[in-house]
Amino acid sequence: MGSLNEEGANKHYLYYRQYGNTMFIKGYIRNFTLIAITLLVGFPSIAKDIYLVTGYDYPPYADKNLPNGGFASDLVVTVFSSMDNVGRVSLAFEPWKRGYDNTKIGKFLATFPYRKTADREKDFLYSDPIVSINTVVFINHNSTLTLATLEGAKACLPLGYTDKAIKDLVERKIVTLQRPTQLENCFQMMKAGRVDFIPINDMVGNEFLHSHSTLNAAHFKHLPEPISKGYLHLMVSKQHPGSKQYIKQFNKYLERIKSSGQYNRLKEKHNIP
Repeated sequence: MGSLNEEGANKHYLYYRQYGNTMFIKGYIRNFTLIAITLLVGFPSIAKDIYLVTGYDYPPYADKNLPNGGFASDLVVTVFSSMDNVGRVSLAFEPWKRGYDNTKIGKFLATFPYRKTADREKDFLYSDPIVSINTVVFINHNSTLTLATLEGAKACLPLGYTDKAIKDLVERKIVTLQRPTQLENCFQMMKAGRVDFIPINDMVGNEFLHSHSTLNAAHFKHLPEPISKGYLHLMVSKQHPGSKQYIKQFNKYLERIKSSGQYNRLKEKHNIP
């Protein structure tokens, strides 16, 4: 596999964004100022390009077919683009496991959106939360399954997805878990009776069902009460040089965007309640 710059021509790169003329003008003024400072004091400052990766089929948060790549993509690119000394911000879309692994080895600076787990914390630093989520149990429309009757049931979660409540149930051998590569596989398997439920974010499940013509949303429902609640984060590999500083800067500018009201405007734009 080639360098990041070479891979920028590949299909899995959706876009890079510098906020058009606004960022160009800011960059021009900033570069002019840096040149002037360099001439005066001799200390150069070089803007760094940022390479990010996320995954597919996680609406409304991340997917290459969503406006600006979804809410999480839009937010994360906005945060990095607002930082000082940042050049081009490039966002790639890869299968979740591949993007995770490539970030772990430092090929990308960061990946998102992910929930915290003990296994991930061994290799990654987490940002402050970028959005809160509820995990619910999706079942077939005629299923009588409840949270109280999960024992012996078969769950399905695609590779790259996780939920602490389900992990605990699997470890205690209360439920079994199937791990296909795509969320659509889980719904098809549940429709065919091969699995009994899918524990995923309520917004992800609902939007996924209504955006995929191969699935009929009327064939599925989810239990009203969440099985767990949590947050999604940006992750930076501990192997990446300056990982702690990047997380610190990301949190700082994320808070600025929240304080300015831009965060809520992005939520409204992507229909996040």
